[in-house]
Amino acid sequence: MGRSSELDALLRQIRAAGLTVVQAKTKHWKVYRGKQLITTIASTPSDVRGVRNARAILRRAGMEVDR
Repeated sequence: MGRSSELDALLRQIRAAGLTVVQAKTKHWKVYRGKQLITTIASTPSDVRGVRNARAILRRAGMEVDR
């Protein structure tokens, strides 16, 4: 199963904002600001709100992301 286009768009926004995105051994995406872990995003979110929840966490961390 491939990643959703919504997740791909979010990962591009994160990288464009200057944050680091690393894929862990578990295939989840870890988002860092410097050495600080901001959030972990599932590579294939089974929850329909998975990407929306990740966006909310990033907004609370101070990053401007599309809704």
